[in-house]
Amino acid sequence: MGGGPRVVSLIPSYPTHVAACLWDGTLDRGKLHCQCRFVVSKKITSWFRCMNHEAKEKVLDTPLSHLPMIMAPHIDAPLIYAFVERWQPDTNTFHLPFGEMTIMLHDIVAIVGIPIEGRALSTRPTDQGRSLITRVCELLSVREDMLKPVHWNKGGLKTTSIIDLCSAPNRDATCQVTGWLMSTIGCCLFTDKSKSRLSAKVLLDLDTLDDVGEYSWGSACLAYLYRQLGVASRSESRGIGGCLALLQAWIYEHFPCFRHRSIRKDVAPGDPRASRWIYAAESKDKSRLASFRARLDRLTPRRLRGRHITTTRPLSIRGHLILVQYVTVISMRCIALIE
Repeated sequence: MGGGPRVVSLIPSYPTHVAACLWDGTLDRGKLHCQCRFVVSKKITSWFRCMNHEAKEKVLDTPLSHLPMIMAPHIDAPLIYAFVERWQPDTNTFHLPFGEMTIMLHDIVAIVGIPIEGRALSTRPTDQGRSLITRVCELLSVREDMLKPVHWNKGGLKTTSIIDLCSAPNRDATCQVTGWLMSTIGCCLFTDKSKSRLSAKVLLDLDTLDDVGEYSWGSACLAYLYRQLGVASRSESRGIGGCLALLQAWIYEHFPCFRHRSIRKDVAPGDPRASRWIYAAESKDKSRLASFRARLDRLTPRRLRGRHITTTRPLSIRGHLILVQYVTVISMRCIALIE
């Protein structure tokens, strides 16, 4: 719709949205930096392969063991940016020429294969008065006076510190699995814009490692991605975090005109669909961004995928419908937990 919305008051966040600057011609911020932790994901995968049998079994017992293996090696920044310009945080939807679309919980199940049912992630007081710093020091086996100058940076743990210290051969299985899951969750689901750190609070606030499978990681991942898309849609923002492998695979699934023609042939029907796409390194030139903008402007419903994504993973329809309504409610809890 040329010129933007006619009644701006209906979309309170529009005046500071990047689309408003594009319509007015006052700003074209150019490239949006997209976080890709593929190199770290490869290190996490190698770490798993070197674990002893007990630690491997504990990791495989969680619903997150496959995540480092399905992360996209390359994020198509111009494609992500073009969709970010269409994101409206007031409705948590992409505004397209023919209507609105958004990422849903059934997309999470099919694309990344993590649970959407279970307990909601939320913050809670630290056990027995112990501070988060104390618990992190216990995990890494370092003194508190050595934590901040070496391993701690701006409220987060350095990813390299977790991998190096928790993967040491002399660490027990519980320590290795805790560190491995912290790295996986932080680098695959709740990627921030720091490039080198992750939140320690995500996993340390769980009761025990046995509880990992009881949580709705899909709901938390989706709520966090919604939040990151909203922040990135602001005109002053220069980067975006969140699970961008999920976002890019979702675009490929629903918008065939933006996907690569070839797909991987070695992916089984029950595997997460994020692993079936070929993520080639693409140019980040502004001409590609202009091309994506033009294609989105001309997009019609006929250019979309005509059927829903299917998955062979079990899914409770009743629970699914409840969580679709619940994801907005828990989103603020998830955001508080990560940020």
